[in-house]
This record gives sequence, C-alpha cells and structure tokens, in this order.
Amino acid sequence: MSGGMTRLNETKIGNPSQCQDRNEHGELDNIRRLIGEDLSIVRCIGKAPNGSIYSKKVTTTDLAIVAHWMKQGYNLGVTTTTGSRLHIDVDPRWGGDMEQLTNKYKLRRTWACWSGGEPVELNGKLQRGAHLFYRAPTGVQFCSDATSLGNHISVLGHGLQGIIPPSIHPESGNSYTWMKGCSPCECELAEASPKIVARLLRKPDCTPPPDDTPIDEIELPFIEMALAAYPNDDLHYDEWFKVVAALYWAEAHAATLEIKTRLRDMSNQWSRDSKKFDETTQKATRKGLDESQRKEKLATITTLYQLAGIPLSIDLPMMSDEDRELFEMLLFRGHVGTAKELLRALCNPALYARVR
Repeated sequence: MSGGMTRLNETKIGNPSQCQDRNEHGELDNIRRLIGEDLSIVRCIGKAPNGSIYSKKVTTTDLAIVAHWMKQGYNLGVTTTTGSRLHIDVDPRWGGDMEQLTNKYKLRRTWACWSGGEPVELNGKLQRGAHLFYRAPTGVQFCSDATSLGNHISVLGHGLQGIIPPSIHPESGNSYTWMKGCSPCECELAEASPKIVARLLRKPDCTPPPDDTPIDEIELPFIEMALAAYPNDDLHYDEWFKVVAALYWAEAHAATLEIKTRLRDMSNQWSRDSKKFDETTQKATRKGLDESQRKEKLATITTLYQLAGIPLSIDLPMMSDEDRELFEMLLFRGHVGTAKELLRALCNPALYARVR
C-alpha cells in the first residue's frame, strides 16, 4: 500500500508515545508544506488567536513572518483558506475517541498531530487530543458540529483554528507533536474517504433547495418506508401539510405518469389514515399547492425523508452495513440524486464492482 493510502491505525495512533522526533525535520519545512496546501498560519497566545483571525497581522501564508512569530515565542494555529481542506479536531476530554474514529472510518495516513494536553483515560486507554488534515472535493460545504463523526470530533472550518507543532500547550507545558510518520515532510496530504465526505455534508434546512432528480421506480419503496416511519396519527395541520407538499413535489418530478399516479395514491391513503381526514380540505390544499409550488418550493421529497427520521429500514442483501450507512446519510442530508446512483450501482453487481 502506498504511503498516501496507508491507514492511520497502521501507525498505532492510539499510543500517545507514537510521536515524531521534533529534530527529524525542521518545523518551518512542515509549515511550508501546510501553506502550500491552502492552509493559513495563525499567531496564537495559548490556544487563542492573538487578535482577529481575519486580520493580516494575525493570519498569514508568509513563511518569513511565521519564522519571526516562532522566534518571539508565539504558538501557531492553522485555519483552512478554502472549502477543499478538512481539519478534524478530536477532543478526548469530552469523549472524542481517536481509536474508534480510525477504526470506524479506516482513516488513511495523512498529516496528523497530537495535542500537547495531558493524556486522559477513555474507554480503558490513555488518549490524547489530535488534529487531522485531509483534502476534500472542491465546492462542497461541510457541517462543523461536534457530532457528525463522533462525540466531540469536530470539523474546524474557515474562521476556526487549531494549534499545531511546535506550539506549547498552555496548561500542561507539553509540546504539540506530529504523529510518527504523519508530518507534512513525511507523507502526503490524503484525500478524505467518500464515507467521511458523506457524513460531513452540510445538512439542508427543513425546506432545502429542490433536488430535481426525477422520482423513478427505484425510489418508490423508500417513499413508502418514509410514510410508514412517519404515520399520520392525527398530526397537526402543519406537519400534515409538509408531507402532502413533499409528495406533491414528488408528483411534479415523477419520471412517468404511472409513478405520478402511484404517488398521488400514497398521499391520499396516508392522509386518510387520520381521523381528521376531510376530502374537501385535501382537494383545497392540493389546489393551493398548484399555485404555491410554482412560486416557491414549500417542500421537497427530502423534507419527507427528514421528517421520517433516517435511517430507514433498507432490505438489500448486497448492501453492506457501510454502504447502508452511506446511503442513509446521503438521503438525510438531501443528496437524493447521489443516493439513487449508489443504489443503482448496488443493484447492478458489474457496475458496483467498478465503482466500489
């Protein structure tokens, strides 16, 4: 396996003693490579930027300025300058488990460093905080919450920074150190795996922009499962309306007249499950949607998937647990078209073998 594809757990990252000898490579050489990958260096006191992170006096890509900061004794942080870099921050003090992260996502060897904080006991082992860096698809927006990859495993986007070597931790007095074999001078910046990218895609709002992928035969079972997962148990009008509007949108994007009819039947049957069902209200609502949906997208099929509470029960024998998780996350985050392409590949073994 090439250096760029070696998995992080093959470097025994769960052991805090696995640190690079700080004298093996000059830190300025490491920082030069960070800057070369669209990362900016931040002048810090302790863990905090020494001023506004958007100020040119505090954030730079000039190596000479960074060298001057180091001589003055400042700590160094790093922040992303484009959306095509991922900076993952693992904090074990609150449950961020580096070993679980590595094993679950089969992390590829990439630029990664240990925090200078004292190790803490977590899941029966001493663990330290860590920072990992990956390339990501250009133009993709990522969520930056602390739960997408696991408990207190955060993505630090533009405007947020994390401390890097050779900085000193303000509480412990220990140095931040590159993981053994994972400094910028020792390995390449790896591509983020598709599974991580799917997990981190920004979750759309309750009424996301429409996914104009046609609703075809392959998606109908998932719409049926979503309706079953969100039963019409005398729902409040607002909740009922969202589902009806989502199905109405699906009808407008049906690939065939037969699928459009089936979607309308699903909508009518789901509405009739409530004791509050009123035929007049149903017809009036649909008539109003004719005009409303032309002016603005009140809901899309993604709205229904979100209301149903992904994950859905997907019974496909050829789908592994990892594939199922990826598929469900794509649906949940509104990327219906991509999810359907994955599903088509799974249903076509020859195609699946090529894209796996």
